Amino acid sequence: MTIEEFSDLASLYHQSRHQSYHQSLPPNAQSSDTPLAARELAAEVHRKQDHVLRFYVRPLLAQGLLERLGTAPTDPNVRYRTTEHGRQWLIAQA
Repeated sequence: MTIEEFSDLASLYHQSRHQSYHQSLPPNAQSSDTPLAARELAAEVHRKQDHVLRFYVRPLLAQGLLERLGTAPTDPNVRYRTTEHGRQWLIAQA
C-alpha cells in the first residue's frame, strides 16, 4: 500500500461517513503491496496513531478495504495493506 492509497481510502471513507466533500483527494489508482505500519499511516495524515487506528484502520478493516498482516492487532510490528476489494473501491470512487 502506498501512503497516497491510504490517504485516499481514509479521505473517501471519512467523506462517505460524514457526507462532507470539502476537501476531496483524487483516488490514486496505482497501488503497492508494501504493507505499512500504523505509525507510518498516522504520520502521513498528521494524526495520532490511536486516532488513525480507531477511526480509519478498524472501519476499513471491517469493510474489507484493508487487511492486517501480523498475528495480534496490538503487536507494534503489525502492518496494513489495501485489499483487492479496496483497490476496486478506490477506482470506482474516481
